[in-house]
Amino acid sequence: MATAALSLVLLLQAISADLTGVAQASVRPRECAISRPTVWERAREPRLRAYCDALARGFGKLSTAPEEAKAEAELAAELSKGRAAPYVLLGRAESAMGTHEAARLAFEKARELDDRALDEPHALHAYAMALFRSGRAEEALAAYRALVPRIELLAGADRRVRVLLEAAELAMALGPEHADLALPWLRRARREPLREAQPRVLAMLALALDRRGDAEQASVLLEEVRRLGGARAVGAFSSRAVDTREALAVQALVEEAENRRKAAELWERYLAAKTAPHEEHARGRLERLTGKLRAAR
Repeated sequence: MATAALSLVLLLQAISADLTGVAQASVRPRECAISRPTVWERAREPRLRAYCDALARGFGKLSTAPEEAKAEAELAAELSKGRAAPYVLLGRAESAMGTHEAARLAFEKARELDDRALDEPHALHAYAMALFRSGRAEEALAAYRALVPRIELLAGADRRVRVLLEAAELAMALGPEHADLALPWLRRARREPLREAQPRVLAMLALALDRRGDAEQASVLLEEVRRLGGARAVGAFSSRAVDTREALAVQALVEEAENRRKAAELWERYLAAKTAPHEEHARGRLERLTGKLRAAR
């Protein structure tokens, strides 16, 4: 697994090397970029226009009718065999339908056919989620590491923040050896002008800092979270794209100032996992809480 993840890191770092080219790219594949194919191109591939039209229809249906987008992807694959774009569309359609293993296989088929097939950041994001949902967390983190440097290419602060939070949560969930990746990603998310996301961003950042021993900075951030609405505000901005036990730890840390009993229950739930990646930190928080609860009786 570690070797596969390392290989994926190296490949995806190479993909992300040319951000200018990515910024100019769209979901339209290179072979469809010519508005008026020459006579030679029409003779070489007479079904090119039908292929490009199927892709255009499919990408246009992704958000509203992913089943139809899948059908268009399969049609495009038949019309022009050996091209990567239909499998990118197929992967995104499968991801939208929640069939993540099928999505992963489609994306990897696209990458076999064209090592730049996942340059487009929305496709890379869907691939990262498909990897995670297929039980390949290390490889998913590698995909997020390639995606984060091109975060500006995602339209809208909401989408950018969600991707950064997903990446940070996954890094934190994979254990202390990956936790430092989360800090710059969370600080980048904090700069986005999305007020409703700030409580969750700050709470996650506080958790990451507290785990590394920066209790004073964590306390400052938690006080800001309290002013912004506390645990309720933190819970209001969440994502299930990367759903780990870290969400329990974030909520537990925030609840400590509002409802100690509930916070203790959340820490206990976090620790109930067979492998809690930050067990020592969680047990320390829980022990302090239970001591305060006993003293308050």
